[in-house]
Amino acid sequence: MNAANNSENQPTQDFWIYRHWPTLWGVLAVGSALALWLAFGDAAFSQPYWYAWVLIPVAWAHEFEEYFIGNFWRWYNRTCFKSKEDFFPLTRQRAFVINGSSAIPLVLQAFLISAFDFNALTLFLLLTVHANAWFHITYTVGEGRYSPGFWTSILLYLPLSAYGLYDLTIVTGAVTPLGFVVGFAVSLLAGFGLFGYLRRIAHSEPERLYPIHW
Repeated sequence: MNAANNSENQPTQDFWIYRHWPTLWGVLAVGSALALWLAFGDAAFSQPYWYAWVLIPVAWAHEFEEYFIGNFWRWYNRTCFKSKEDFFPLTRQRAFVINGSSAIPLVLQAFLISAFDFNALTLFLLLTVHANAWFHITYTVGEGRYSPGFWTSILLYLPLSAYGLYDLTIVTGAVTPLGFVVGFAVSLLAGFGLFGYLRRIAHSEPERLYPIHW
């Protein structure tokens, strides 16, 4: 195997941002939570669609737990792909791009739903984080060991997304049954698409994986 592919060499090859962005996500989580408090104060939870705003610091807190408190790279690669390496197929660079690309939609959805009642993006993100929460919970319970992201999933992601989905579909009726089904299908395709992308990368270099059936 080429030494450049060795996971032990991975940290020295990554750019600074690829190695330290989880710290930045923690700062953003605290900073956005403070910004919401300064903007709304005690009335934060009485705002229409308040959960769309709260989702911002919650999502960044979740990623902080995954990658700073826990070692999601190692857990995900070795558990889900049976990889021999901590940083393959989910490298630090790929994790940064995947998580970083969600930052703009995350902030944008709160403005769109609050200003224009455009809820499609919020619905998609709520469904995605709800599924993500169950992903961590089922692995932790099923394997009997910690999946990085479990605590924010069970304490924050699950109740917040459940309430948001309940409000959009039942309380306000802002999302129709058809809209919910479409949103669910899109979020499902996005999740399987991401996993399929990493699976193709893993399958392209099978010598870096333990023998498993595809």
